[in-house]
Parts: sequence; structure tokens; C-alpha cells
Amino acid sequence: LLSSALNQLGALELDRGELDAAEQTLRRAAALFVERSDTLRPELAGVLNNLAVVLASRPDRLEEAAQAYADALRIVEHNGGSGPRLATLYANQANVYRLMGRYDVAETHFDRAMALLTGSLGAEHPATLTAAASLGSMYEVAGRYEDAIQVLRGPLALARSSLPTDHPATAYIENVLATALCQRSDPSGFEEGLAAARSSLASRQASLGPDHWG
Repeated sequence: LLSSALNQLGALELDRGELDAAEQTLRRAAALFVERSDTLRPELAGVLNNLAVVLASRPDRLEEAAQAYADALRIVEHNGGSGPRLATLYANQANVYRLMGRYDVAETHFDRAMALLTGSLGAEHPATLTAAASLGSMYEVAGRYEDAIQVLRGPLALARSSLPTDHPATAYIENVLATALCQRSDPSGFEEGLAAARSSLASRQASLGPDHWG
């Protein structure tokens, strides 16, 4: 189908950083579903997700991104979707709300994503652990350092016991935890935070190389 081909092209343009072209291509794909009155087709949710990623990369278009995710969620839920796909949309939308400073809404969506991922993939799955890290990151950005620390300790222990030592999910959790520990008013966690930061850096250097931007 043309709409599927356009969605794939838009995703490719997005990967290349060609945001204007990607938006135009993905909007053409979405328009085809509207023209055919197929606005509840599961494939349209994928188009809207990709379009939301494009929009979320621009600070002045976060409201549009949140709406695109909401439309995608509505379609997936209408078609009985559950588990990882629905969780990914919730997590993606939560990240947009985090960028908007709407932390209460973001927290609700992160909680939904984590519940779905834990139920479908398990608590030790990298996707579940990454969602927990994103929730911790939101708490850290909001200045809720103790909440961030509490949310991250369990997932970090699971990541260290179940994933390879240089897994990016572990490094992500360590990095967020280090930031929260070093920024809170209680200095007792500084050494632990420094150790977590060093571990995260060593993991990234091992997996990405010493000169990688990440």
C-alpha cells in the first residue's frame, strides 16, 4: 500500500534527520487513511507515532506531538492493543509531557507504561527497566530527587543482575541515579552517585568507544 510505503519513507527521513521532509511524508500517509475513512486502522497508529517523534523534536510543537500520540493510543486501544506496543506509546507520550513540564500527567503515563511492560515482558526486561529510568529522570528534572532515587534502586539492581555489564539500560539508570544522588541536599549519597556515574561512563565507553558522542 502507498500509505505503508510513505510511512517507511518518513521513518527513514526521520532517521536521517530530515525532519521537514519526514513530516511532509508522514502527513501524506496519514491523509490517505482519512481519505479512505480508515481512521481506526492499526497501521495509522504507526504513522502517527512516527509523526509525533518528528514533532516532539521541536520544542514549539510539543502540543501537536502529544495529540498525535493521543490519537495513536486511541486507535491501538480501539483495536484491543495491549502490552509492549501500547506501553511504548504511553512512554513516548509521557516523555513529551515531561518536556512540557506537565509532570503529573507524565507520571501517570509512565506508570501505565511500566505496568503494561512488567505484565507482558517482565520486570527484568530492558524495555521495562528503561521505562523506570525515564520515570526517574522525570523526577530528577522536577527536583524530586528522593523519588528518583527510590524508583531507580530496584531497577538498577535488576539490570546489574540480569543484563550484560555494558548494557545501555544499565548505563542509563546509573546515569540518572548518579545525577539525583549528587543533586539532593543530603551529601551522604555523593560517593555512591560518583561511583554510579563512573560505572555508567565505563559502560558507554566499552559499548560505544571512547570518542562516541553518547
